[in-house]
Amino acid sequence: MMRSYRIGRGATCEIIVDHKSVSRLHAELSVSADGRYYLTDCNSRAGSFKQDNGEWVRVRQSFVEPTQPLKLGEQELTAEEAMERRSAKISHKV
Repeated sequence: MMRSYRIGRGATCEIIVDHKSVSRLHAELSVSADGRYYLTDCNSRAGSFKQDNGEWVRVRQSFVEPTQPLKLGEQELTAEEAMERRSAKISHKV
């Protein structure tokens, strides 16, 4: 079973990336039962990318490593950092 989290500027996203280059619903990060990350671009305007051998490669759908650099619009983060933002959002809801 995979658990999925929406990433973007929109208030309905579980992982907020507040930057003008990031779409309201930019991408989705899924986590499999065994802890693997899967990134899906949600037809964002600026695109989603992962760094592979020093090059930025556009992602439509792809497994990504936890600490692999990702770029959403102009914003860089890793899957682990994205999940930390999700945790921070949840802890602030109390």
